[in-house]
Amino acid sequence: MSTPEPQNLSEALELYNDLYALTSQTQGFPYAEECLLSALYRQATIGDCIGSRPSRKEYFERHKFDVWHELKGMPQEDAEVLFIQELMRVNQELTQTIETTAA
Repeated sequence: MSTPEPQNLSEALELYNDLYALTSQTQGFPYAEECLLSALYRQATIGDCIGSRPSRKEYFERHKFDVWHELKGMPQEDAEVLFIQELMRVNQELTQTIETTAA
């Protein structure tokens, strides 16, 4: 089943939340993709990375922060487009994996 591409960030966030909920019941959301999507979303909504880097004890949050920091200077509009493109790629891969596992 093909998912229509979101037309804006709000629709994309709905798809992300649906996909996250679905994968949490199966294999879990892929770590690298979650970090990248989080960084792109923050860049699209907030802009360049702000705040303090999380401590080493908060490994996952620290990694997401570092990926976001790497996007410094990317225009928010570009980050939104990339967020939607990456989300659609991840959606396709996870949907195929779930369908294959269910078969």
